[in-house]
Amino acid sequence: MTVAGQPSLTSVVKVIIETVILADGECVGADSARRFDHMAAKVKAEGDLGRELAAVRHHPSRYEAVWAHIMTLWETPDPVKFYPDPKTELDDFALFEQHIMARDFIYTRKMKGDEAAYDMADRAATLPTLWRKQQ
Repeated sequence: MTVAGQPSLTSVVKVIIETVILADGECVGADSARRFDHMAAKVKAEGDLGRELAAVRHHPSRYEAVWAHIMTLWETPDPVKFYPDPKTELDDFALFEQHIMARDFIYTRKMKGDEAAYDMADRAATLPTLWRKQQ
């Protein structure tokens, strides 16, 4: 460090990459923090909600029902208690992730319009299913 508290040009930064997600969804790495299952549940939850909203572009008759579902996901203070019997901790986690994704869709729709929210949903809908090779 220099006297002013700024890093010098000779500072060394060490980065450890624990897990890498490849384009096809394969996860490679140690996963020593045991976060793969949560990460996979998050990606699946976001993709599922994204596909639901993205489908509205092609099925406008579902517009009101889908947006009502998204509003319910967001407006429910504790979605895990509102929805019946999630089976596992990962189900709870996935539901919470959809709660957050619903907020993002609603905010995008409010600030930029339906098409921007659909574009965001299209991106979420293309998220791959995460997987690991059996060892």
